[in-house]
Amino acid sequence: MQIMLAAFAAIAFVIGYGLGSFQMMLLVYAGGVVLTTLITVPNWPFFNRNPLKWLDPSEAEKHPKPQHASSTSKKKATKKNGVHLSVHSTRETAHAIRKLPLTKAKRYLEDVLVHKQAIPFTRFCRVVGRTAQAKNRHSNGQGRWPVKSAKFILDLHKNAESNAKVKGLDVDTRYVSHNQVNQAQKQRRRTYRAHGRINPYMASPCHIELILSGKEEPVGKEPESQMTSSKPRKSQALRSGASS
Repeated sequence: MQIMLAAFAAIAFVIGYGLGSFQMMLLVYAGGVVLTTLITVPNWPFFNRNPLKWLDPSEAEKHPKPQHASSTSKKKATKKNGVHLSVHSTRETAHAIRKLPLTKAKRYLEDVLVHKQAIPFTRFCRVVGRTAQAKNRHSNGQGRWPVKSAKFILDLHKNAESNAKVKGLDVDTRYVSHNQVNQAQKQRRRTYRAHGRINPYMASPCHIELILSGKEEPVGKEPESQMTSSKPRKSQALRSGASS
């Protein structure tokens, strides 16, 4: 319909411009509108060459109604992101639970959230105060309770534990074999100072990697009775030659 109206408008413009009559242009365009209405509005038989098969109301109740894609994706998908996580605090938190069993690491992070245990700061410890809780884990005694970082890493541990259960792995033997915190691109903001000045006010976010592995069972040593005590033939030949 839009194509036909555009075509009649072009034809009317050409005829009106050629004849130099604005009235003729309007008449030609009005005739085109009437002709387009007569073609498109009535239910002509050639419009129903490929009719759609509608379901009966009884059959329609048997088929479930299609749900919106966004609602189904929200139910099946999970999303997690950390907001305003400092790379320094997150690095120290991840370093404190390295090589710990999964259950012990989770218990440690839960104690950090309630300030029962502290995270020792070993690298980024320039202005960090000392606490008695940090002396149990590091000699310098400097530590803090980074609640945001501990809560986010605890959620990552729970997510990794769920993945291990889905894969059929033994959760009790899992331990933190690898965790790495990388500095991400700084988020640029600005802060307004006195006398019309503007200073940068940037955040330091981070990326976190976490891998849980299973402990390998030690290989037992074979008994001495089963070990071969035969010596190489070359050494035996040299010894026999020397004795003769």
